[in-house]
Amino acid sequence: MEKKDSLAGDAWSKRVPEISRIIHFTDFDVIGIQEADSFQTMNLSSFLQDYHFYAPDSESGNPIFLRKNLMF
Repeated sequence: MEKKDSLAGDAWSKRVPEISRIIHFTDFDVIGIQEADSFQTMNLSSFLQDYHFYAPDSESGNPIFLRKNLMF
């Protein structure tokens, strides 16, 4: 799928900065990501320094990002 996205000009490398910008702008505390592969999760994590993420396993593709300063 990545190859098709790249050919259409919608590569992950072009989307991830915009995704992180929206997350920072909206100031979310908790973020659920759907169908991300492990590379996308790690890459997004590098843009979201104020968040921890939890992924139940490397195959799930549904990580949850939590703001680091949240108290539970």
